[in-house]
Amino acid sequence: MHAAMREFPGSLGVAGPRGDLSRVLAALERERLLDPGGRGGCWRAEGDRLGALMSALPAQALHGDAHPGNVLVTPAGLVWNDFEYAWHGPVAWDYACMAATGRPGAWAAAVEGRIDPAELAVCRDFRELFVAGWFQLLAHRFPHRAGEASEVLASTLPPTS
Repeated sequence: MHAAMREFPGSLGVAGPRGDLSRVLAALERERLLDPGGRGGCWRAEGDRLGALMSALPAQALHGDAHPGNVLVTPAGLVWNDFEYAWHGPVAWDYACMAATGRPGAWAAAVEGRIDPAELAVCRDFRELFVAGWFQLLAHRFPHRAGEASEVLASTLPPTS
C-alpha cells in the first residue's frame, strides 16, 4: 500500500492526527473536562512535542487508520479500504495504528527492517495521546465508559500534582 501511495498525485492534508488531537483537546476544554492549565496544558505540550518530532520525519501519502478492520479479503487478494483519515505524514504512523490493534504478530514481520523503532515510538506515543482524548469524549457521552477512559488516560498521561 505504501509503495503505491508514494506516487499519489493528489494533495492531502498534513495536519492529520495533530489537527485531530487539537480538536479533541479543544472539545474537552469546552466541555470543562480538561483544565487548560493543569493536565490539559501537559497534554498539549506533549502533543506539541511529539507533533514536532512527527513533522520532522520523512512523509508521504498514507492510509491514516491502518488496521486489520480496514483490509478486505477479495478473490483478487487483500484490498485496503476506508481512506477517510488519509494524510501526508510518516509511514510509521500507519504501523503505529497497526501495532495498537493488540496483534503484535500480525504486524511485527511487516515492520521488521522497514521502520525505524524511534520513528515508530514517536508515532505510537502520539497516537496514544489522541486515543486517550477520544476516550475522554466517549466517556462524557456514554458515562458507563468512564472507568475505561480513566485507565487509558492514566496509562498515557500521568496526573499533574
